[in-house]
Amino acid sequence: MPFPKDPFAFADALADVLRLPDEALAMSYLYMNKYLRFHRSSTTPNPLDPYVSLPASTLAS
Repeated sequence: MPFPKDPFAFADALADVLRLPDEALAMSYLYMNKYLRFHRSSTTPNPLDPYVSLPASTLAS
């Protein structure tokens, strides 16, 4: 299995391994996009940056 380089690739690999439905993967993409947009507009440090896929996948499923 190749090593994912970004949160979206990791979420895709994680959804494939866990056999999540397509709807859960789509919702995790929405959560990740909202979080990354929020982070770009804020000046606070990003505590979830390397692990943003895990909470997004958890929320989506």
